[in-house]
Amino acid sequence: MLQRHFWTALSVLCIALSACQSNPKPNGKLLPIRLNDKFGFIDQTGQKIVEPIYTDAGDVHEGMALVVEDGEKFGFIDATTGREAIKPQFLSAWDFSENLAPVRIGKNIGYLDKTGDIVIPGRFEDGLRFSEGLAAVREGGKWGFITPLGLYAIKPQYDMAWSFSEGLAWVKIGNQFGYIDKTGAQVISPRFELARGFSDSLAAVCLNGKWGFIGHDGQFRIPPTFEQCGSFREGLAPVAFQDSTGRLKWGYIDRKGRLVIAAQFENAREFSEGYAAVKQGGKWGLIDKGGNEMLPPQFDYIEPFKDGIARVQEGRRIGYINRLGKFIWEPTS
Repeated sequence: MLQRHFWTALSVLCIALSACQSNPKPNGKLLPIRLNDKFGFIDQTGQKIVEPIYTDAGDVHEGMALVVEDGEKFGFIDATTGREAIKPQFLSAWDFSENLAPVRIGKNIGYLDKTGDIVIPGRFEDGLRFSEGLAAVREGGKWGFITPLGLYAIKPQYDMAWSFSEGLAWVKIGNQFGYIDKTGAQVISPRFELARGFSDSLAAVCLNGKWGFIGHDGQFRIPPTFEQCGSFREGLAPVAFQDSTGRLKWGYIDRKGRLVIAAQFENAREFSEGYAAVKQGGKWGLIDKGGNEMLPPQFDYIEPFKDGIARVQEGRRIGYINRLGKFIWEPTS
């Protein structure tokens, strides 16, 4: 009798374990997939976690991922449960940052928290995600910056503005770009034709049609000599030169402005986790920081690595590869 109970209990345990193995649990690191023109999510092993039922889906940010229902209603799923945390209902929404997400309410932008409560009412014409405690918003045709309480830290006065990074944000006054600090003080006077945010203590700016890099004091660390450029990541930045035929060739410079990977690519992106996507012959592959080819050009696009996984695109089909270039999810659409 006891023996029969033992084998019965063992069978139940095996069935339970099998069920656990066949129904993987979300771990907060979900990846959006497209299957039969619907979006769902897989985990980092390629196991399907959320069935493809949405018309669009985004990456996970702060444990939440954007989903779109019926092509027009935006909401969020909780990446730790795989379930809807905020029912799709907004006309537009953007990713969470510093526990708040901008959403469109009627014609205006407001901000909600992770419970779905609107904590900053929709009164702005436009708004960006929070960064370093402030968010750029547009009201009355001008840009300023608000706190998480919805109060102005810097009143609307700029023609354009971007998020803070490394304590500074670029702003546009008239036709020129400069930088302000979090008090609104102008620390780098507007004199550039275009500007980007700081990363690795340098910011890309355009002056007289050429791109270079400035420090926090506004002085050029790398003179403006490039036709185009990306931002510094992991000590390197992609830059473009014009060859004798008028075509752009991309390579990489270090923080001293030295060309450390020859200008040879049709296009190039910033480094992430030691790899960068480069374009040759109309296709994208991967190189390492030594300029060595790690994955031959074969995809229509490769996004930066995150946690050892990169999204790749073949036409409308999206898939995921690991650092060895092996698929964890074959491209599907």
